[in-house]
Amino acid sequence: MRHQANSSIVGASRRGLLALSVAASLLSATPAAPAPIHYDIDFTITSGSPPPLPMVGGFDYDSAIPEFTNFVVMWNLHFYHLTAAANSPIEGGGLAFSGACGVTGPALGFALITLAPCVLSDLAVVRWSATEPLDVFLPSRFEFVFATPFGPGQTVAFITQDEFFFPRFFPVPLENRGGWEVTQSAVGSVPEPPTAGLITLCLAVLAGLARRRQRSHTDAARRPI
Repeated sequence: MRHQANSSIVGASRRGLLALSVAASLLSATPAAPAPIHYDIDFTITSGSPPPLPMVGGFDYDSAIPEFTNFVVMWNLHFYHLTAAANSPIEGGGLAFSGACGVTGPALGFALITLAPCVLSDLAVVRWSATEPLDVFLPSRFEFVFATPFGPGQTVAFITQDEFFFPRFFPVPLENRGGWEVTQSAVGSVPEPPTAGLITLCLAVLAGLARRRQRSHTDAARRPI
């Protein structure tokens, strides 16, 4: 009887180890998904009176999709949400930037906002610009502007957003311009949902194996020799 109990334990152990082996092989085959990387924007100002400088600026970008999320700039105590604009930058008059970089959509927006080499190769104008008109029925605007040299085929690209704000904090119309620098913040990767499920499976197998072994020992002890 003890031999049968031991055989049962060995069989259960082998089945548990086989299940763990399969789960571990699937786990190792599932790579961790890179998390979107956060970028901060540090602004400088070159013109404007009075001259409020953007206080906050930043965005998350996932190069694997690609996609912008949480793109926000705070200027003159107002928040401008530029996520949609960065994912679909406007390029008019020509296709110099998308042609030089070989990308469109969010990838082009990322190349523009980070001033990638393919953008700098033919760049004559680069600035952020913010305006707030005196008329409260007109929108305020924050935009990033990029332009090639003036002439035939000049390309002008924008990442721009209009917002309506009430109240206005200054009784005079505002217009400010300046430059910026983008810096990357370190963010770790997070496991994909399948990976998390496989981890749960491994833990469940181990727990089940431990309960079966404990039950087998108990049954063996109760049986007469």
